[in-house]
Amino acid sequence: MVQSARRLKRLELRFSSIKYREGAFIRGHGRYVRCWSELSRQCSTVDLVSSYNQYFKVQRAVTPELIQEALRIRFEVYCKEFKFEDVGQHRDGMEKDAYDAFSNHCLLYHKASASYVGCVRLVQANPLDPQALFPFEEHCGHVLRREVIDPATMRRESTGEISRLAVRQKFRRRRGEAVHPDGFAAVVNPVYQPDRRQVPQMVLGLYLAAAAIGLSNGLESVFAMMELRLARHLSLAGIKFTQVGDVIDYRGSRAAFHITRQGLYQHLKPEVRALLETITSDLATPTSVSQGHDKHAA
Repeated sequence: MVQSARRLKRLELRFSSIKYREGAFIRGHGRYVRCWSELSRQCSTVDLVSSYNQYFKVQRAVTPELIQEALRIRFEVYCKEFKFEDVGQHRDGMEKDAYDAFSNHCLLYHKASASYVGCVRLVQANPLDPQALFPFEEHCGHVLRREVIDPATMRRESTGEISRLAVRQKFRRRRGEAVHPDGFAAVVNPVYQPDRRQVPQMVLGLYLAAAAIGLSNGLESVFAMMELRLARHLSLAGIKFTQVGDVIDYRGSRAAFHITRQGLYQHLKPEVRALLETITSDLATPTSVSQGHDKHAA
């Protein structure tokens, strides 16, 4: 944080110096234009990473306690709030299914409230039955555009699916956020807004966490069921999923999307790539069980 603050201060000083020579910008002087472009890029990188470091930390749920925390968030959002799942089928207060046994779970920790505010999982192929269907195949296999991509022809052990992304309701209070489990409103800036409860940054962080795990596990591509509006917003950050299925009514209007390892790296914006590197580092850090205790859970 100290280094980021110092770097930002240096950039601000450079900005003041450049802005003083505003006439050069108006005349389109090449050197100053290039300097302005580089300065804007660096400021964006500092803002996104420093904001994440100030307010959040992504953690891998590798202990029973942390996995249960993720399942409790899912229960709050998917069962109690949106009624996607039957509360009566999860009397222990944890929403779970058969895919959890071979999934990687992540939590988003909010430092100011000392609480976990979101979760996501990366489903991988069932090691006991590699040909078993992924969730997206189970729910929308009948509308997949197999001329675009056919999961049956892919190496399933190198494939994954991002699913069960959820943000707790108390962090989805702005207009348009409360009606979606992920909290993404219809019109937002998906990259950076300096607000500790800014949902786009939470969702971006969770998607990048799932991507980081997939990359470290050697996956070549991942699928995801999502609304078209979310795919558009992720695209603005350089996470360009390809729609591979028709829209169906499944927990809202959703479609299957796909992205490859190469496609992820090809389009990522510099500031988002920097955040991916930061999150990858966070995920490699062992998590203490004491920090995993959520004393502010809703």
